[in-house]
Amino acid sequence: GEGEFVFVDLVLTTFWYRGERYYSAVFRDMTQDKVFQEKDILLAFLSHEIRNPVQAIISGAEELQREQTPEIARDVYKAADLLHAVVNETIDFVQISSRNFAAKPEVFNLKECLQTCVNVYTTTKARTVSLPAPQIDPSIPVKIRADRSRISQIVGNLLSNSSKFTEKGSIEISATSDVNNEVMRTMIISVKDTGCGIPSSEQNKLFRLFTHIQGDRRHKHLSTGLGLLLSRRLARALNGDLYLASSSPSGSVFSLKIPYEIEKGKEEEEGEGVGGGAGASEEEEEEEEEEEEE
Repeated sequence: GEGEFVFVDLVLTTFWYRGERYYSAVFRDMTQDKVFQEKDILLAFLSHEIRNPVQAIISGAEELQREQTPEIARDVYKAADLLHAVVNETIDFVQISSRNFAAKPEVFNLKECLQTCVNVYTTTKARTVSLPAPQIDPSIPVKIRADRSRISQIVGNLLSNSSKFTEKGSIEISATSDVNNEVMRTMIISVKDTGCGIPSSEQNKLFRLFTHIQGDRRHKHLSTGLGLLLSRRLARALNGDLYLASSSPSGSVFSLKIPYEIEKGKEEEEGEGVGGGAGASEEEEEEEEEEEEE
């Protein structure tokens, strides 16, 4: 499809024929082999990423049997939470790769959704940067229809990724909207950080499987893990996209482009409801005034 890589195996040989040198090139489509290679890399990743939290849980549980302390219980919880995240991401990755993914749209408040992402991140991570309240463009209705769970997951991954490159300053979330038609629109959720930025020579590695990004002296060999690649595939499965909008030594901006739906007539109905309530109150006041005059 458009924008996808095709992996080929190239074999070059040379031979002589009637005193002249000839070259032969044989191309073989390796795309399917690349899929199997990704699966091998995924299994290697799992064997490493799952082993560590499992060992921490086992060790912590053994210690809890001898002496219950809040610190050990907290470490066990963190290890279990990490393991849970790895398993969930792996399941999502496999489902999307096997084209067994289905969106689950629902009506929700976008600002509350993004604020929850900020709250969850600030309570689970030790932060040295500020995360102000998300800024939502007024053109986006209070309630929209989209896959809330996946949007939260992608934004959470973007926050986690930004934190790897940001030691001080801020990470900001904003949302703008493009009008497609009366019912369907497209919004762009941007996560902007004041980190060290991503060198242009490393940007093509961002959405690859388990690559390492070479940053500055303070940020060397930062792993993108599964998060960014999974997030992009989730966005595209939702008919959207995820991309690096800009990057400089003063920070980076990742943007999530995702379609959302507006329930036709919903906003008008809410407006009529408010107006009707106010009219009823005025009629009651007039009746009270007439009774007082009598």
